[in-house]
Amino acid sequence: KAVVLELDGAALNFAQLQESQRRILELRKQGKAVWLYTENITNGIAMVGSAVDHFVLMPEGNVAFTGLSSESLYFKGMLDKMGVAAEVIHIGDFKSAGENLYREGPSEPAAKQSGQLLDDIYGQLLGKVAKARAMQREDLEKFVDAGWNTPDQALQAGLVDALEYRTDLT
Repeated sequence: KAVVLELDGAALNFAQLQESQRRILELRKQGKAVWLYTENITNGIAMVGSAVDHFVLMPEGNVAFTGLSSESLYFKGMLDKMGVAAEVIHIGDFKSAGENLYREGPSEPAAKQSGQLLDDIYGQLLGKVAKARAMQREDLEKFVDAGWNTPDQALQAGLVDALEYRTDLT
């Protein structure tokens, strides 16, 4: 009669999340009810949950729909202390492979490229969640920008449909 999903702890990458959302929407078009129960809302859970009929969060759940970040490690300082010099052939501004071996931080083009990539992925995430949940993107962005939200705030914002314990899921 229905599909019930629980994805807490699933380590899905962005492409897998997009595919999951697409498949859930296909199930719904075929008239199948799709439920998602979660104890934690992360970026990925928000994306998949936005596509279901009934998105249910535990009343004391964790709402960590907080946007994106990335980190890069740079080893030049460590290599200098070890007396090792990396020899990397650098060709072109936006060719940053190897920078972590001969620089102490990203070059301006590498930082710009990384920022644009994160902005694009974040834009897709917000756009897909807002569209699937019939929310205004600006409202969703304000919700995310607020930082850590409560389950009640997620319900009021329209991100989830109900706050229930797993044993009460109907």
